[in-house]
Amino acid sequence: SLDQMLENKSVKAIVVRIDSPGGAVGPSEEMYRAIRNANAKKPVVCSLGTVAASGGLFAAVGCKKIIANESTITGSIGVIMMSPNVRGLLDRFGVQMTVVKAGRLKDTGSPFREPSTEDRDYLQALLNTTHDQFIRTVADGRNLKVEDVRKFADGRIILGGQAKELGLVDDIGGLPEAAKVALQLAGDSAEPEIVKQPKPTSFLSMRQGAPDSEALSAWFSTRLLFQAFL
Repeated sequence: SLDQMLENKSVKAIVVRIDSPGGAVGPSEEMYRAIRNANAKKPVVCSLGTVAASGGLFAAVGCKKIIANESTITGSIGVIMMSPNVRGLLDRFGVQMTVVKAGRLKDTGSPFREPSTEDRDYLQALLNTTHDQFIRTVADGRNLKVEDVRKFADGRIILGGQAKELGLVDDIGGLPEAAKVALQLAGDSAEPEIVKQPKPTSFLSMRQGAPDSEALSAWFSTRLLFQAFL
């Protein structure tokens, strides 16, 4: 969608509407880079809807400006990894899992055994590194000091009004206000005409974009997540 808007010569500026609690780390990073790169060609403003937390915020800091509602749920700067453990269930029915591995940590996160102290230390170090990346990305995107971002980067959710005070968003408003700011950044003071991208219509595309799909799959696989569980 960003590429289409960049190629459309009648579009002077772009508003990215974000209404998401986040999700997997990789896609959040990809969206952030895509938005940041688009900024080099046309002004991109992010409009935060009901929820723009964790990975939603990560993507948003790629925008030139961020507009949120007073009650927008944002923040949740943190990383989480979850893995189901069915060891008790297997023991109950007398089922054993035979594991052959090359690499001491290869089965870290396996649902068929309890995590060892080494597993936990390894995973915690991995999450700490990713968390630090999140903090530094927010600090860089919002021109904030890293140490200031760390003060509220403990996974807490933040409402839009407070987010403005902390420097996470630039102003309070909805989509129309975001469009006006975007057009002003493009050097035009006229009232913006908003052209929306069509939403997916196929059943598969709608299911892939369902709000709970990431949250549901997170319970059944071991992944790093920029996600707020609201």
